[in-house]
Amino acid sequence: MDINEAENDFLFELVQFYTSGSWEKVVDNATKLRQQYPLFINLLNILGSAYLKLGDPCQGISQFKLGLLVQPAITEIYISLTRTKQHLGQLDGASRSNQYGLVLQPNNPQLTFSKVI
Repeated sequence: MDINEAENDFLFELVQFYTSGSWEKVVDNATKLRQQYPLFINLLNILGSAYLKLGDPCQGISQFKLGLLVQPAITEIYISLTRTKQHLGQLDGASRSNQYGLVLQPNNPQLTFSKVI
């Protein structure tokens, strides 16, 4: 993925906003970057996490699910989705998300040892 100077500035700012907890700015920058790089999965995971921090778990879950539609073998998104559903008390959904991740990556230690309580 080639990133031009303007997008590089957005990435730099995105990291700064994420580190400082400026979640609305994270959403703004990640959304702008997604227009240029719609298949950059890390942006969907970042967006999902930012929406969770902003108190919008449904939007966070939709970002994680979109990421899995685009690239279904990304461990971090399964983990994020599992933890979010678990936090919301959706234990069956959390368990299913973790199991789907294990189907695609059965030897992944993060998924193997992730427990839904």
